[in-house]
Amino acid sequence: MEWRQYSALSHGAFEAFISIPGKVAVAGYYIDDFLTQEKQEEVASSYDSFMTLHLGRAATVLLCLVTELQAHCRFDGHNINERICGVWSALVPLFEAKELYDGRYFKLMQEKGIMRRTE
Repeated sequence: MEWRQYSALSHGAFEAFISIPGKVAVAGYYIDDFLTQEKQEEVASSYDSFMTLHLGRAATVLLCLVTELQAHCRFDGHNINERICGVWSALVPLFEAKELYDGRYFKLMQEKGIMRRTE
């Protein structure tokens, strides 16, 4: 995942100010008062996709934690296994979530009985 970018953001490092072609530099969200009107509009128009990306990543990390806890502790009730599977289904269209799901969580969930083998 993009942990280097998150580290740069939290530490104010120069990577936060690098612009990827076709995308606004992340620092633009912090310093938009100092940008030209044109750049401010560019930053504002990219905000929804920026937030969607980062909320999806945050949800994926939290779901990984919940899945690991359930695999270890095996809590009962409240349809927790079905809910975990449902959230994975919702997040799998995100590249990062699919990569983690395919690489670890699909097999873990089957082995620990979180997911029925037919799913």
